[in-house]
Amino acid sequence: MDKKFIKDLKDTLSIKKNVLLIPHSSPDADALGSCLALYHFLRNDHEVHIISPNEFTEILKFLPSSEDIIIYDEEKDKTHELFEIANVIFTLDFNSLSRAKNLSHLIAKSSARKIMIDHHQNPENYCDLKYSDPKMSSTSEMVYDVINSLDSNKINLNIAYCLYTGIVADTGSFRFP
Repeated sequence: MDKKFIKDLKDTLSIKKNVLLIPHSSPDADALGSCLALYHFLRNDHEVHIISPNEFTEILKFLPSSEDIIIYDEEKDKTHELFEIANVIFTLDFNSLSRAKNLSHLIAKSSARKIMIDHHQNPENYCDLKYSDPKMSSTSEMVYDVINSLDSNKINLNIAYCLYTGIVADTGSFRFP
């Protein structure tokens, strides 16, 4: 992992911020697992919200704090308010703003610092900070590396559960690299 990315991220998060975590549209286990893990990691020091472009499958509602996820299609006014006060926006598990569908325009026009963490090839250059590595198994694995680099002592059962779910799903239960 790029040490400059971690240093810049530490600087960005050094004081309390309004943070948004955004998965791709129709989020899968990796997108939600990485968002929820980061949510659990950041929420004691920052005001943190996860906003999904649309509903996610019922199967993933077992993830810790999945009930806290704001669904844009259902809470547009609240979403717009949160984007207006956001200082930091993490985009997780997507490399192109178009993957955020109906949130793309809000992300693009926001003056918040944008941070991409993603494992897909050919990332667009829409963010201020980028951790992109297509050799990684999942975004959840990458979020583990980020959390471990920032403060490994904060990894708890909820974070581990979310990360494990994302990694297992994107590796086909460890059958794919």
